[in-house]
Amino acid sequence: MIPYIDRDILKNFFATLFVLLAFIQIGFFVAVLLQFHGFIFGGEESKLGWVIMYYIFTIPRQVAYTFPVCTAMSILWVFSVKARTNE
Repeated sequence: MIPYIDRDILKNFFATLFVLLAFIQIGFFVAVLLQFHGFIFGGEESKLGWVIMYYIFTIPRQVAYTFPVCTAMSILWVFSVKARTNE
């Protein structure tokens, strides 16, 4: 059985990690849309499907680059919150 403080730390860590990864992925998606805006909205037919497929195929590379940074930020955030409440 895992002690309460360890469960609390893990819960806060994974919640923070998920939020950071989600915000970064949303930022990457907006960047891809802005980068290919002429390709999406120009011409006779919309090519939004191609851009979304490009984004989906680049997600593993983006996560591989951002996961270590998000992990470090999550660790610092959790321990700073715990230090603030003297836990």
